[in-house]
Amino acid sequence: MYNKLVMKKLLLLNIKITNFRGIKNLYLEFNPRHNFLKGPNGCGKKTIIDAIKYMLFAKDTNIFHIDENSNKDKTSPEISMLLELDGEKIKIATKNKKWLIDNIEQNPYIDGLA
Repeated sequence: MYNKLVMKKLLLLNIKITNFRGIKNLYLEFNPRHNFLKGPNGCGKKTIIDAIKYMLFAKDTNIFHIDENSNKDKTSPEISMLLELDGEKIKIATKNKKWLIDNIEQNPYIDGLA
């Protein structure tokens, strides 16, 4: 016949954002059940969501556009996330427009995806 699709459990454990849009340096840990981003307009809520969306889906959100006002030294943005997929921890990171996927059992380096 055909195989049933099995939904895997994916948790976002933490994210670290450096020099991305208006965020100079931010580290967030997430609760495995519920999380809320709350704050005044312009504080970076959408920027955090854009960083997560970029890392999970490789959606172009002008991630490598360097804002003259928020990043005067013109360093490349860096984002890293720690995920848990069915109990296995996986770190995904981007640095210098390259992706690094660090799985504890294997360490493939993927060049040129970002």
